[in-house]
Amino acid sequence: MKNLALLSLLCFSQLVSAQKYYDDAQVRGHFNIETKLNKRFTVHLDQQYRITNNVSDFSRGSADIGITFKINKHIKLLADYVYIQKQKNSGIWNQRNWYYGAVVLKKDIGYWRIVGRAMLQARNGDVNSDKANLTRLYNRNKVSVRYEINKLLTGFVAEEIYIPLNSPQAKGIDRSRTFAGILINTFKNQQLEFYFMYQVWTQKNNWWDQSDRYPDPFLRRDFIYGIGYGIEF
Repeated sequence: MKNLALLSLLCFSQLVSAQKYYDDAQVRGHFNIETKLNKRFTVHLDQQYRITNNVSDFSRGSADIGITFKINKHIKLLADYVYIQKQKNSGIWNQRNWYYGAVVLKKDIGYWRIVGRAMLQARNGDVNSDKANLTRLYNRNKVSVRYEINKLLTGFVAEEIYIPLNSPQAKGIDRSRTFAGILINTFKNQQLEFYFMYQVWTQKNNWWDQSDRYPDPFLRRDFIYGIGYGIEF
């Protein structure tokens, strides 16, 4: 039995070590504005910019506008539209329209806060292309844990998984994201965020654009350094 277990472990380690990855260092910037309409409804706008290919190319910009409905102090609902401009391998910029809805659960325990999010995301292809009306569905689940260090600083870790729902290729989890970061209260209702994200693809899914800008035989691993700033009115 010991020999069988050792052989299984050896085979698994060889399989993992044999997997080829394309590694990329990236920088992301976010700017978020949020305002309350009333006790239940909040609207928000989040702008994001990405520098990829080992921090050498500005390859994507997006604007995310949405509304939040607060059911109670533990549950809220989100509905968002995302407009994206993304640079292709050819250097041409294309536009995309994405949509998502989500349920967010929150629980505070002393200085700790646990947040769970279940999201259904619909991604359309490039505008004015044969894939413009091809909708790719993803289930994106995320769990975050925050700890309030003091009145100024809050640390956090998080894990997110992507599950394609209508891909003919990938079944189950095809991507995961692991976060660690810190939130800094700067002024009243304003917050600065620094984080590191490790993003890895677990299987090929060329039905989407996983190989875009990357050699096709490889899976991707992204090492992402992010900074964000948020303002609430």
